[in-house]
Amino acid sequence: MHEFEARNGIEIEDLGVIYQLWAARQPDRPPPLDPFNGYRYGFSRLASGFSICSSGPDQEAETDDDIVIEFPGPGPGRAPRVPQLLDSGHQTGSW
Repeated sequence: MHEFEARNGIEIEDLGVIYQLWAARQPDRPPPLDPFNGYRYGFSRLASGFSICSSGPDQEAETDDDIVIEFPGPGPGRAPRVPQLLDSGHQTGSW
């Protein structure tokens, strides 16, 4: 997303923009939804970068089993931080 923002001169502030871009570029494909609750993924801007989150197995946002992937701002050696799920027996997949 950082490359997209830099290339297009925009900063994405919420996930609604991403879903609008998806619909414009892939009108024949449904947008990706959180597999646990069937709704849109959560999105947050961080001081440098952003995070995308899933409600997790309990299907409720902002609880201990949420899956949060943090994407740090651009820079050398800055890779997404993908935590393992705790207490659920599941592991995060590649997104």
